[in-house]
Amino acid sequence: MKQGKEPIKNKRYEVLKELTISQQNQFALNDKQLKYLKENGLEHRFIHQKEYLTKNNYHRSGWRIVPDPEFPGANAEGLIAIGDLVMAVKTVEAQEAHRRELARKRAIYANQPGLQKAAKRDLEKAMRSSGLDGEVIEEMVDEDTED
Repeated sequence: MKQGKEPIKNKRYEVLKELTISQQNQFALNDKQLKYLKENGLEHRFIHQKEYLTKNNYHRSGWRIVPDPEFPGANAEGLIAIGDLVMAVKTVEAQEAHRRELARKRAIYANQPGLQKAAKRDLEKAMRSSGLDGEVIEEMVDEDTED
């Protein structure tokens, strides 16, 4: 540290502590915007507008860009845009259904040992049907699981 100078990382942190959460995150919406979304039963997310348009207005998670000139802070086209990103919406019910589906998939894959046992059984069946010895199979499986 030079004479009396503070490291830049400390200065940045002090500046961030003084900012509100919406000032720290350029994608955070203000209270009016959040209230508008809640009143209309919508959830929001920022997505890439160019990618969305090139895929014929399709997003794999069901987000839709819906121009709304009445939305607080919207531009002339009725959008909230930050660079190439634009705010997309979907209903609260659709978002909850999507979250439940993701949780269901996580629950399935959280039990990896069960999936590994099923894969091991399938491998054993295939190898036995091809005439390989069961002990050889066990050695091969044990070698794979040691890594």
